Amino acid sequence: MLRPMQRVEDICHEIGYAFRKTAYRPMNVVWMFILQLLSHDSDCSTAVTRLNSLRASDGQRPLSADNSAYCKARKRLPKELFTRLLGWSADAC
Repeated sequence: MLRPMQRVEDICHEIGYAFRKTAYRPMNVVWMFILQLLSHDSDCSTAVTRLNSLRASDGQRPLSADNSAYCKARKRLPKELFTRLLGWSADAC
């Protein structure tokens, strides 16, 4: 079975969505957005804090605490990505 990170990137390529390989690549933004939706503290700043915690645990330097880059990256994600991810998740279940 394909790993989620690879599946997100494959779907992006299939639908022609080009993205830069930055900290806010699609898999990270999808992960951040899902956690944001499921959390009682669902603001964008908390999402960036979570990503920075993950980066710190991997020995990476933190990103700016300014959440504007995350918010812009989230807005750029195509709806088709989420539609296909939902179908993939349903098939996996």
